[in-house]
Amino acid sequence: METKLQLLSSTLRILHRQFYKTLILQVVTPTFTLFLPIMIVNNLPFLNLQFDFPSGILTSGLVLYPALDACIVMYVVQDYRKAMRNVFKKSVDKIQSAVTWTQNTTTVNAQNAVLF
Repeated sequence: METKLQLLSSTLRILHRQFYKTLILQVVTPTFTLFLPIMIVNNLPFLNLQFDFPSGILTSGLVLYPALDACIVMYVVQDYRKAMRNVFKKSVDKIQSAVTWTQNTTTVNAQNAVLF
């Protein structure tokens, strides 16, 4: 496998390494968010323990998993991370320009009210 990887370009090898890390994290994430909490709850009656906890912890794990799965890809793969950073920057710039425009309009209206 290592000899086959040497035939690839360096950027492609880096991309393959990033996808490998992504795959490992995507395999480990459901273990901690889905399976481990359910295994604990299912095995507690066998230990004859009275354990009371909010059930929201289990449902939050079920809800968080799809979001975490997408976040893993966006965080580990550098190209996706750069693209998300650019989208976030553009959104922040639009919000800042809208706030600045609103502040300028409010200032102009206040100055006009003082003049009249």
